[in-house]
Parts: sequence; structure tokens; C-alpha cells
Amino acid sequence: MTHSVPEAYRQTLLEFSAQIRDPQRPLPDALPKPAMSVYQRLFFNNISRFLSQCFPIYKQLLSAVRWQQEVRGFMQHYHCRSPLFYDISAEYIAYVQSDLRPVPADDPPFLLELLHYEWIELALSIDPADITPQAHAIGWDEVLEISPLAWLLAYQFPVHQLCAEYQPQEPPEQPTWILAYRNLEDKVRFSHLNLFSARLFQALASASEPLIRILQTLAEEAGNLPPGRELSEDQADEWKQTPFVQGAWELIHGWQQEGIVLGSRPKQELYV
Repeated sequence: MTHSVPEAYRQTLLEFSAQIRDPQRPLPDALPKPAMSVYQRLFFNNISRFLSQCFPIYKQLLSAVRWQQEVRGFMQHYHCRSPLFYDISAEYIAYVQSDLRPVPADDPPFLLELLHYEWIELALSIDPADITPQAHAIGWDEVLEISPLAWLLAYQFPVHQLCAEYQPQEPPEQPTWILAYRNLEDKVRFSHLNLFSARLFQALASASEPLIRILQTLAEEAGNLPPGRELSEDQADEWKQTPFVQGAWELIHGWQQEGIVLGSRPKQELYV
């Protein structure tokens, strides 16, 4: 059995939500002004709080008036697709990327990258994935398992340095590599990587080859080994002691302690 909603009641609800979004609209007689003002402040303050918690750096870059304009514009012009509170920040990013947002003349060129960088902390903290590190030591001939809660991010701007005092208008020549991850204590952490460490993580995360082969490939790319050279057992043992390999090994060991590298894949999975 279904019940239809009276048209008058439906119209009142629509007008109520419109008043929440835009308090400047003429107020119908059916909506008492004192009560309406309470709801308007409540909704605005809640949305503002959620956004400021997710985007603290972005908020610092704006004046109080500009921040209120951003929050109000988001409420007025954009209809969120998700009803969940923790999706509000992602919905705001979608709003900024859409044609619905009036683009201020003072928008920084790094705005979308900064928003994404700040949102990543929330995204990692609520990700349902779970990690179980392995206790045994990593071997040269093993395929490493990377945590699903370790994400390699690349930005044109140095998002980890942006603040009120540092707002570059042009990106530097080199991109910024950030490894965002949730560690073994369920804490979200960020690590700034150089080109080599970013390439190493990328290779480990995407490859199905043993660690020693990955390091050989990276060494060939860097010019530390001639391409296609086959190392004898003695040469391989000697090569493992070089600064190039030892530096990579220290990175991997540190990543294992943080729960970024979980261990190695079971042997039976290597040939599936």
C-alpha cells in the first residue's frame, strides 16, 4: 500500500530546503522566520565545519568572508550525490571541478591539487581495507606485497609546502611525489619522495617480478648497470653492496616497518 504526499506538504519541504541553501530568498508565510534562522545557521555551520576539518590549509588561504562565500556557494549551487557526512569534502571537490561554481579571479592555480592532497587523509582514514604484515624477512628472490593503503601521488605543485606565506603561481620544473599511507597503528602519514624512491615504489607496486629483477631494471634505467647484462653469482653479491642497491634496500626496510611493504606473496601466487 502506498501513500501519496500532499502537494502542499511537498511544496513546503521544497521551500524549506531552498531556504536552507539560500537565506536571501523571500520567506513564505508557512515558514516562521525565528525557527528558519535556527535551521539555516545549523546547516551552514555544520557544512562549514566538515569542510574546514578536511581542508584546513585551503581555509587558511582565504579570508573569513571568502570562506563563507565558498561554503554558501557550495550549498546554493551544488546538489550532493551522497547523503553521508564524510562524503561532503569529496562532493565539494566535485563542485569545484564542475561548471556550477562561480570561479573567483583569485583562485590559486594549485587549488584542485591542494584540495585533493588534503582530502587524501580522510579517504585513507575511512578506507575499509585491512592490512596484515608478515613477520619474516624479505628475500632478494621474492615478489613483494604492497599495502592497499599506500598510495603514490604526483602533483605539479609542492602541495606539502603550501601555506599563506608560500603560494607559487607557477609549478616548478620537477613534480612533487607524495607517498600517502595508513600505517600499522591506523595513522595516516605522508612521505615526500624523490624521483628514485617514487620510481622504486611504483615498480614494486605494479610488478610481479622478484625484488632483485626490479632493482636490476631500475639500475639499468639509472645507468648503474649495462642493459641486459647477466650477473654471475659473485657479481650479483658484489653488486648488492653498492650504494644504489643499499639505498633501495634501506627504503624498502623502512617501508616494511611502516606497513607499506607487507612482506612477500605466497609462492603459489607467483605463477598464477
